[in-house]
Amino acid sequence: MPIGLPHSTFLSWSVEDQDKALAYQREMAKACVRCGTRQDEWDANPNAYLGDIYHCEGCARLAQEEKNAEDLAPGAHIRLLPERMALERIERGQGGDR
Repeated sequence: MPIGLPHSTFLSWSVEDQDKALAYQREMAKACVRCGTRQDEWDANPNAYLGDIYHCEGCARLAQEEKNAEDLAPGAHIRLLPERMALERIERGQGGDR
């Protein structure tokens, strides 16, 4: 069953639509969780994808925050929040749980 969909809703679909959704989910499960490519693409063309270097400011900010927070407890994660939301959390005393 597609993730995030109530079972009762899924069962209310036609059998054809259920089959299509499950086939799509199976196909998506073949993709690498890191890069998103599938082995059959590489088998068909060894140059199916080429590397492309780009800069993501969000990833740079996360990397900097991770470097600054080496003492995080196991299971703690750093995330990016929109500025307004982050400031609201700080005002409520909910920000920076380190």
